Amino acid sequence: MELVVYDFTHPKALYLDAEGRLSLLDSVRQELGLVEGDRFILTVLETGVIQLTSLRQQVHSLRRILKNPIPEKSKVLLMS
Repeated sequence: MELVVYDFTHPKALYLDAEGRLSLLDSVRQELGLVEGDRFILTVLETGVIQLTSLRQQVHSLRRILKNPIPEKSKVLLMS
């Protein structure tokens, strides 16, 4: 699974219900590959922007990073 960034070229209005829930449009959920029960990390930036990050996609990205070993540092030969 690859990380998908949804480009809101035409922002959509969301409504907060009485229980504090926001609903995403079906088209947005499908585009992002989100399914019922997915969990998110909520970040509120200093600018007031609310960022939701898919926990499943974050775990997938971390696993990919951990599978790829860090290349060894180049050895430097010092000559006098």
